[in-house]
Amino acid sequence: MNNTVNKQDTLNKLLIGVNTLANVVKTTSGSKGHTILIEKADIQNLDNRKPYITKDGVTVAKSIWCKDPIENMGCQLLQQAAELTVNQAGDGTSLTCIMAQKLIQLIVESNTDHRQLFAEIEDATEYILKKLKKNVRKVKSLKDCIRVATISTNNEELGKLVGTVMWDARHNGVVLFEISENGETYVYQETGSKYERPYDLKEFLGNTGTKVTYENPIVLVFNEDVNGINQIEEAVNVSKEENRGLVIIAPDYSKSILDIIRFNVTKNGYKILPLYMPGYGEEKKEYFKDIQVLVASDNVDRIVATRHDFTILTKDITSILQNRINVLSHQATVEKQKFYKEKIEKRLSTLSQKVFTIYAGATSEIEQNELKDRMEDGLLATRCAIEEGYVLGGGLAFRNIAQNMSVAKGGDEIMCRTLYAPYLQILENAGVLLGDLFLYEGNEGINTSTLQVEDFYKSGIIDPYKAVSCALRNAVSVAKTIISLNGAITWKKD
Repeated sequence: MNNTVNKQDTLNKLLIGVNTLANVVKTTSGSKGHTILIEKADIQNLDNRKPYITKDGVTVAKSIWCKDPIENMGCQLLQQAAELTVNQAGDGTSLTCIMAQKLIQLIVESNTDHRQLFAEIEDATEYILKKLKKNVRKVKSLKDCIRVATISTNNEELGKLVGTVMWDARHNGVVLFEISENGETYVYQETGSKYERPYDLKEFLGNTGTKVTYENPIVLVFNEDVNGINQIEEAVNVSKEENRGLVIIAPDYSKSILDIIRFNVTKNGYKILPLYMPGYGEEKKEYFKDIQVLVASDNVDRIVATRHDFTILTKDITSILQNRINVLSHQATVEKQKFYKEKIEKRLSTLSQKVFTIYAGATSEIEQNELKDRMEDGLLATRCAIEEGYVLGGGLAFRNIAQNMSVAKGGDEIMCRTLYAPYLQILENAGVLLGDLFLYEGNEGINTSTLQVEDFYKSGIIDPYKAVSCALRNAVSVAKTIISLNGAITWKKD
């Protein structure tokens, strides 16, 4: 049955959920941010639990829940805002949580009519974003890439490795992460093709439900939906006999076929991975031709699939593949319509990509996972910076705007105080006494690694503009959502 809760009680409980999440996540922020120990379960065996250490904000956020259903919804709303920032910009979980928590706190403390306040906050947000945009600098060198990666990984050696790879991969390159089997951290370059395609069949993506790798697989590519077992039966038998994984790429699958594959994977231990053809409508037929050529002659070294994409790594540029590249090059040259020309060029670039695989090595599984999290953060942050530039890091970009911001209205004052929150939290995590902090301005701030006052641009303390701007937008959005709620309805057991 349903259980309804009034507005004030709902808000009080939602705030408990928001604070529960934010108070943990914000401790990971900055160079002296703290690591968190998480008990993680195998998605296919919930009784198999292992310790996992990380300071990756989104991983920490996803691991937190509250026993009370309304408190948990507050926790989930903030989780969704933080995850949206990561999906949009690859970084900014902690920033979203810090700003949303502060914003909600200040709105609750205010006695101003909320509708009027929200309008003022919206105006202030647009003003802040415009100011932020004016301060953006472009990534122009390997040094810039390394600086962004170093801040995100919180490690100079890792920052150099990740930043260098991203600089080399900035033109039509693909970067993957794997766990190293020899304990060493290194980079391996190959050729391959990455296809972006949302994927929600988590049960086929390994123990974590996020990623799986098939070495030397058998690959079936279909130009039609897979509806009957006869379409894949022979390949399944060969896969079993040769103990090789089977990867199927098709436009779609019938429910009965997916159920059969799911049963054989989960119950019988078969290695089968059903993937979906990229593209939409008639475009799928062109991708079919590309992928069919790519995998011909047993040319696939391995396939890596995640919830967002799959990458086919090839052994060689075969003659049939080179012919396909030549055909697409000619088509791109003669095509007059911009829309179709761009589509062809995208497929062409996909067929001839450089793939860099970073292997994370450490002395234990816990260290490996924590290292991998750091490097993935660095990769995503650097990619965003290459795309849209960077701003001052360490909370200084927002602090500087706050120092020069007019506070004529209540919404202005709330946003101004919210802008200081990331800067102050980073310093708090480093144990800096919050005394004369507001004496500094411009590019100067306290470097929490050295505890010295430095020019942040010269010291390489920078953040991707995209991550910072998305964090602000999503923090404001979730704050307005929570404050505007008029009650809650939850499931109550009889």
